[in-house]
Amino acid sequence: MLHRKPILAVKGRGRDQPDGMPSALNEGRATMVLTNLLSSLPDASVSEITEALLCARGVRLERIVSQGQVSPPGYWYDQDEAEWVIVLNGSARLAIAGERDDRLLREGDAIFLPARCRHRVTWTDPLVPTVWLALFIDAALAPKLADQTIRK
Repeated sequence: MLHRKPILAVKGRGRDQPDGMPSALNEGRATMVLTNLLSSLPDASVSEITEALLCARGVRLERIVSQGQVSPPGYWYDQDEAEWVIVLNGSARLAIAGERDDRLLREGDAIFLPARCRHRVTWTDPLVPTVWLALFIDAALAPKLADQTIRK
């Protein structure tokens, strides 16, 4: 896994300016770091790359870059966490247990997977990097979908 600076970082308390004045990097305030999630993509042609972008109690945000990778034969994700995922670049197919057909996810497509929703990746584009943004949410914190009328 590659190590990158997180999008959101919190520094410790203290005064780090020469004049003794608090800076935006201290006093426990969050510092915003501008990041483009589609630039400088890691090479995922050999293996999928997962990068943690933000971690906090009960939530984790990851950028996942795939290029031709799929879930191992017979393997199903069966997570304690809920997951909301959006495809930012490329495309993929996702199988969900109990559904007859795979779901094709293209750029801009998002899906919410409740905790314990068994699913697997059955295809990612082998020619173009598929960039996923995945938000994992502790099941106790997982929201209900606010508006289920947003459809294709």
